[in-house]
Amino acid sequence: MFRNFSLCLAIRIFCIGFISFLATGILSFSTPLFAATSSVATSAPPIPLATLSPDPKIHDAERAADKAELALELERSNDSHFSSLFAWVGTAWATLITLLVIALTFKFRSDAIDAATTAAKQEIASQSAAVEQFVENARISAKEAENALHEIRSRHAEAASIVREMKPESDPEPSKREPIEQVASEARLKLADNRTPDDWKSLVLHAVYQKDFYSVLREARAMDYFVSNTSPVDAAWAILAIATAYKKLEQIPNELSCYDEIERRFGASSEVDIQRFVVIALLNKGAALGEQDDPARAIAMFDEIEHRFGSSDDPAIQRSVLKSLLNKSSALSKQGDLAYAIAIYDHIEGRFGASGEASIRELVVSALLNKGTTLGKLGDPASAITTFDDIERRFGGSSEASIQKSIVAALLNKGVALGKQGDRAGEIATYDDIERRFGANGEASIQKSVVVALLNKGLALGKQGDAASAITTFGEIERRFSANGEASIQKSVAGALLNKGMALGEQGDRAGAIAAFDEIERRFGANGEASIQKWVARALLNKGVTLGEQGDRAGAIAAFDEIERRFGNKSEAPFQGLLASALLNKGVALGEQGDHAGAITTFGEIERRFSANGEASIQKSVAGALLNKGVTLGEQGDRAGAIAAFDEIERRFGANGEASIQKWVARALLNKGMALGEQSDRAGAIAAFDEIERRFGGNSEASIQELVVEALLNKGVSLGEQDDRAGAIAIYDEIERRFGFSDDAVIRKSVTKALINRNVVLCEQGDLAGAITAFDEIERRFGGSSEASFQELVASASLNKGMALCKQGDRAGAIAIFDEIERRFGDSGEASMQKLVVKALFNLACTYALERNVPEATLALGRWAKSRGEFDAAAVAQDSDFDTIRSDPAFIEFLRHRS
Repeated sequence: MFRNFSLCLAIRIFCIGFISFLATGILSFSTPLFAATSSVATSAPPIPLATLSPDPKIHDAERAADKAELALELERSNDSHFSSLFAWVGTAWATLITLLVIALTFKFRSDAIDAATTAAKQEIASQSAAVEQFVENARISAKEAENALHEIRSRHAEAASIVREMKPESDPEPSKREPIEQVASEARLKLADNRTPDDWKSLVLHAVYQKDFYSVLREARAMDYFVSNTSPVDAAWAILAIATAYKKLEQIPNELSCYDEIERRFGASSEVDIQRFVVIALLNKGAALGEQDDPARAIAMFDEIEHRFGSSDDPAIQRSVLKSLLNKSSALSKQGDLAYAIAIYDHIEGRFGASGEASIRELVVSALLNKGTTLGKLGDPASAITTFDDIERRFGGSSEASIQKSIVAALLNKGVALGKQGDRAGEIATYDDIERRFGANGEASIQKSVVVALLNKGLALGKQGDAASAITTFGEIERRFSANGEASIQKSVAGALLNKGMALGEQGDRAGAIAAFDEIERRFGANGEASIQKWVARALLNKGVTLGEQGDRAGAIAAFDEIERRFGNKSEAPFQGLLASALLNKGVALGEQGDHAGAITTFGEIERRFSANGEASIQKSVAGALLNKGVTLGEQGDRAGAIAAFDEIERRFGANGEASIQKWVARALLNKGMALGEQSDRAGAIAAFDEIERRFGGNSEASIQELVVEALLNKGVSLGEQDDRAGAIAIYDEIERRFGFSDDAVIRKSVTKALINRNVVLCEQGDLAGAITAFDEIERRFGGSSEASFQELVASASLNKGMALCKQGDRAGAIAIFDEIERRFGDSGEASMQKLVVKALFNLACTYALERNVPEATLALGRWAKSRGEFDAAAVAQDSDFDTIRSDPAFIEFLRHRS
């Protein structure tokens, strides 16, 4: 029993000792571990990126970073940990041996000793495995943390790279703004002395895309202060950023000073990185001078860039040199030296055309595009089209977005050039090609060009006379792009609706036109964009004009007043021009309503408000107001006031070379001559008509030529009234000689009037045969025309021919002519034509009276009375042609019955 007790006691002593030693070992292992953990938690520096964004991925990375630091600390202390472990395991074995000795001393049995030994070994193995698993888990956590740190550092490096490569004048695209924000947030946590150039750049760029240009100035100035001594390249970057901010703030003198500062501080540097900023500064300075309407200094600046940097091999500098050549060409174009500008474009093509670098190719395409546009301005559309075709041939297969934009622009300009050549079919085909190739392209700038192509197509179809297809095209623009919120596209949608309304009006669908104009008002009336509001004002103006054409003058005046109410306080030239036009049309509408006083007041208002405005379109309205004022005064019988208004037009606008203004001057002279004629001042009238011939006779503009012909026609009338029949005939012959073969409808009408007047004078001179021959010529040349105005003139010529035949004694021929007039024109609804028919029937009755044919004479008088709506007994009583039958009982009974 003692032995058993001794054995149990020994085993218990052994276990207690072993557990004590094991606890001591674990404690010795755990103590430095906890100490290490505490050290990591309290002394590790904060990871800046964790504060930059609320992104949960960043917080996960922070926790992973903590684990990484812990694992690294574990790895640094692994050797000491394992040394401690082996120490207490060795101690445990020593204890075992001691106990075994004691057991042997007490003569324990061998099987009890073996059992105790086995139990001790199992306990030690179990504890060792747990320690090894713990260490393995720590190594895995350390690896995960290391990967997370690598990812964070990669993202940080990527963000820093983006910041480093950004130019100070560029507005970062959305995809680059988050990295810039990350670097900027980290930079804000640092003291200014500790910020790197990339830190400063991120702060500047963040302010740029926030449109906070005063902050750009503050950060860029600080950047220049802190980096100027250590990094000249970054200092140049900062000054360029300051210049950009001044440009955005429209402080041009300060902007130019910044460019001069870069040149002063860095201009002599031979370092390529610095030279890039110097050439950009010179380039921007030249552009700024050009925008200030100082093209001479701008060109000198671009020449300096070519002189100093033209031989550089650096691609970035070469791009700047190429840009300077492009800007020089634009400045030359502004100066009007288009030929020199084209020579520069050719120089660019010869020098850079073979380059394979994408950015250079893009600029070469721009040069060719500008060349084509300039050729069009020079009046050489054929060469322009060849240039646009060359762009398409050489670069049409490129998939680069910037070049694709230029291809679309080239095709668009080609269409315009074809239109100027009168090739409407080719123009429309080009616009269709744009739609076919780029219609599905989602790029915003390309979609803008597609909309413009469709708009131009609609206009071209309208010029072809295909109003229906034009309306369909404008409707297609509305259907496809109405939901697009881009301002420029919405502007085109408004333009499409406006042109649709105008096309509907030209088709006679005034209700549809007004509906289109109202739709513009409904959809865009509240849009504050100036370019859109201009279309709204145009819609109101056209609505007013259309309502006036419908006879709704009150509605028209209301529309014009609405323009005044909504846009009267806008000082921009387009709005002022539309306002002046609205007031002009309002004055005309008031005059048509019979409110001559109101009309004159409105015309005076135009003169008072807009006389000092030098804009051509506004001056045109001022001249129109003075002209209409003169006409209205003349209608009121104030011919002196009318002539004074016409003289005022001559005084103020006589030397103005603008074609539209000159048309008003010519009209003023024409109306002055007519007013003088009404005052019986035929010499003064003829002098006014001669002045028109002297000043505008050589002008080939159709609208001016129309006025010249009308002036000659009125001169002929005045000469005839002075009994200078030979002079009158000479004038009418001059009209026939100079304008007889014109295709212009207005001129042809004046020519016909001249021929009729000539024949009337011939009749007055007694040359009835010559007059009759001339009347036959009018019938031959114009008798087949279906146009109402020409039909009226043909009827007038026939009437005069009949009267001439009657005077010749050919009463049968005269009767046939008068009957023919009634047959051909009797059913015409035109009031002027009905007047001629009434005259023909009266002359028919007179001719029958001269023939003493009472039944036919009374029958003709009955038809005459029916056509004019009443029987004018006084006219019959006063005409001597009826003297031959006045005593005839049948004729007396007819008159009594009619009375």
